[in-house]
Amino acid sequence: MKVIHSENVAVLDYPFHQKLQEDLLPLIRNHHFQDVGHTNVKAKHTEWDWQQNHSQVIKFKAWILNEVRKEFGKFACIGEKEDKLEVVNFWANIYNKGDYAVPHMHLPCYVSFAYFLKSKWYHPSLVFSHHGERVRPKDGRIVIFPSWVYHHVRKHRFAEQRITLSGNVAILKDWENPDPYLLKNGLTGPRGAYGPL
Repeated sequence: MKVIHSENVAVLDYPFHQKLQEDLLPLIRNHHFQDVGHTNVKAKHTEWDWQQNHSQVIKFKAWILNEVRKEFGKFACIGEKEDKLEVVNFWANIYNKGDYAVPHMHLPCYVSFAYFLKSKWYHPSLVFSHHGERVRPKDGRIVIFPSWVYHHVRKHRFAEQRITLSGNVAILKDWENPDPYLLKNGLTGPRGAYGPL
């Protein structure tokens, strides 16, 4: 699927969706949700580094990084071989009836993603705020996009939960040594300007 946008957006299907869904849905349903601070998602979500040692999550992240290199390698910052890309945040979002996400972006990361773990085609789409392009939910579909692209989710109006996985990809050296301007303006770290999808 191709999204027409002024920035590169990749819409792909994860080939190992069924196993990821089987492993993670029970963990999400049994998760003890706590307040993780201000976010742009007005729904339940896990902590920012959720299930980082789970074997299926590790496999999923490795696949994402491979796709980022293929789809976004033209970015000079990502194309440099000496720079190590890493998924620096990973979390689950659980949209119940009435939940939504306000328009936001994920700077200072380079690339962000939203993955439909459990959803129906008629659930709210991921919307790119400035141009109105939408990506409809489909189990196993991932949307990978530059972190500076604003996006949101309209109000969920259905009884079934809409469950997504989200995360951010950064170059490790930049993540560990952020630009002083970004630090001064609160645009760094897992509680910076970005939040869940």
